[in-house]
Order: sequence, then structure tokens, then C-alpha cells
Amino acid sequence: MKRIKILSLILSIIMALGLFVSCGKKQENPNPTPNPNPTPNLNAKPVTGIDPIFSEDIGFNHSSASAIQVGNERYVFYTRNSESKGGQDNIVVRKGTLSNGAWTYGEHKVVLTPSESGFDDAQVFAPSVVKGSFTFSGTTYQYLLAYSASSVKRHQNCQIALAVSNSLDSGWVKVGTPIITYDKLDFSSEGEYSELGATEPTLISFDKQGKVYLFYTLFAPNISATARFVELNLSNLDSVVGIPAQNGGMINASGAEDATADASLLNADYAFIKSESDEYATIIAVKDNYPVANEKPAYSQSVSIYTGGEYEALYEVISDRGEAQETEDVWAYQEEIGFRKTAVITDENKMDGYSRIFSGAIVTDEYGYSLQEDKIDLIITTSPNKDVDGYEYCKSLHQLTVNIYE
Repeated sequence: MKRIKILSLILSIIMALGLFVSCGKKQENPNPTPNPNPTPNLNAKPVTGIDPIFSEDIGFNHSSASAIQVGNERYVFYTRNSESKGGQDNIVVRKGTLSNGAWTYGEHKVVLTPSESGFDDAQVFAPSVVKGSFTFSGTTYQYLLAYSASSVKRHQNCQIALAVSNSLDSGWVKVGTPIITYDKLDFSSEGEYSELGATEPTLISFDKQGKVYLFYTLFAPNISATARFVELNLSNLDSVVGIPAQNGGMINASGAEDATADASLLNADYAFIKSESDEYATIIAVKDNYPVANEKPAYSQSVSIYTGGEYEALYEVISDRGEAQETEDVWAYQEEIGFRKTAVITDENKMDGYSRIFSGAIVTDEYGYSLQEDKIDLIITTSPNKDVDGYEYCKSLHQLTVNIYE
């Protein structure tokens, strides 16, 4: 009995000491106040203007976007390297949802990677997606994706290829052969010179089935870089034959009043504005502005927006030899998006904007038509100059709303 009383006393003393110690400890706040001066992320990409639409640390580039909106969902396809500060370029997508007037994006999903061998075994990049009806290997698909492809790591000698899917963010199947072919031997008999080739595709459906315009830019040895297009029926992809890049019709903005010094629609993205009563549409083109400053990185410093009539811009200016003619009133110059347009003047850390602005992408519906007649949502790629550590892996995507016809 004594032993039980002694043990009980000892237990009481231990519990009391524990209570005393716990009372003396500082209790954790279950809802702590946010730190007003958080430790900065030293690996974050520099933000010297408007914020990116989604963030990732230095090491992963986000570039060359294509975006379509379906109701309150927006799918942004873009190019991203597979490994931090290296790897191969893949095509990825992020799904955004609209809430309280703002878009919130989920994590990226890889939709297309280089093949193990062949024309696209090094890089796949610069996607464009359109909806329609496309049959391949006995299956009919809703969506068609055009992409730039290279078997050289530095994006040289590129061709344009296709993939199909019945879901925007999964299940993409490569068609397997380029739709726009490029061979440097066609431009240099010795084959000594490499160039970018055929790149930056844009798809627009003009029948909402299988007929599309495919726009692209051709960089090749011994000729001027040019914007081009082909009109295609891709309803049956099993019967498609590749078209040499130089065979596409040339388009430019040389007739536009107030056009920039270099009016070629290089690396342009395109969209249609069309009313139901019009036989032909109005085209919006957003192009890179060259030449760039004589320093790295060698990207455009701004993009410019043009509008033009579909028939006049694509057909009336083409001669019998397929050469673009300089004509007036074909294209109307609308606006330039440079560093001032990307600056935030109320924030001293974001007042500079961005020194490199390129690869503008118009947010469209599933068929390549602008969401509104008088304004566009524009997604641009930006990069800092070489003075920023790791500038090679700092590309980001940003969105602006731009009024047109002003």
C-alpha cells in the first residue's frame, strides 16, 4: 500500500513539472502573420515589368506560346526545356480557369517530346493548335497541332510537322512526316550553310472542319527571310504530302502606312476576325521587329500588330511567279508593343519593362478567331539581356490586352 502511494506521489510530481514546463514554452500561433520581408528567391527570374502569367525558376524557359479559350477555360501551349539549364525542348500546356476576372493556371503537362530518331529527334517547339475534323490511321481527331521540329540541338534546319488528339492536354499522336519540308541543299549546293529553316507555324481553320491556313516563316541561306502560307485540306492526314518550304505563298506588310523599317511579317502569329455575313475575314498579324540590337540575346526588342483583308493580303498581292508585290492599303499598322508597354510605372522595380519582346501569340477560340472584334489578349515572350546572370534560361510569358482599330 505504501508503495502505491509513493508511486502515485512521484507521478503527480512529474505531471506538475510537465505542466510547469509547457506553460513556460512559447505557444505556436496556428495562424501566423505573414512575414512582411520574406527571404527573396535568389533563383527567381527577373521581373522588371508586368508579371508573368505563371512563374518558374531560372533554368526553365517559357517561350513561343499558342493559346485557345473554350468558355471559362484557357489552354496555353508553349515551349519548355526538359531539364534545368539544359535538356531538349518539349511542348507543354497549362490549363487556366477564370475566376473573379483573373486567370489561374495549373501545373504544366508535357504533350509532345522529340522522337527517338528522325527529323524531330532533337527539339520540338513553337506549337499552334486548331479544332476541326482530322482523320489519321483510321481514327478521327478533333484537334490538330502544328509544331517546329529539328534534328539539330540549336534549332537549325527546322521543318514543320503535325500531331492530332481528341483532348487538348493529353493523347497527342504525331503524324510522322513533316507537312512543310526544308532542305538546306535547296539553297546552298554545297550544303555548308545552316539556317533556322521553316518555323513558327500558325493554324487557322476556315471551314471549321479539315481546311486550314498554315502560316510560317522561312529562314534559309542566300535568300531573304520571308513570311509564307499554304492553304491545305487536312481532313485525311494519311494522304498528305510534304510541301517544300519555299513553295508557300509569300506575304508581307510592305504596303502598310507607318510600318516599321523591316515590314516582313517574321515569326508572326495570325488570327481571323470574321462576321457571319462576310465572305472573307480580316487578319490580325503580330510580328517580331528586326533587326535587333547587336548584343545577346539576339531576339526582337518589340512586336508590331497589323490588320489586313484576307483576300487582299493572301491572294491579290501574289503574282504568277508567287512573289509578293508591294501594294498600298493591304495592311494597316496598328501598334507596337515595346518595353514601355510592358513597364509598370507605379512600381520602381518594374519601371524598365523588358529589353527583349518576341513571339507574340493572340488568344483565340478553337478555330483561330479572335475573341473580340476590337481588342485582343496578347501573350508575349520576354527575355532580359546578357547582363543578367543566367539570361539564357530566363524566358517568360506575359499577357497584355491590346485595343485595335484605334
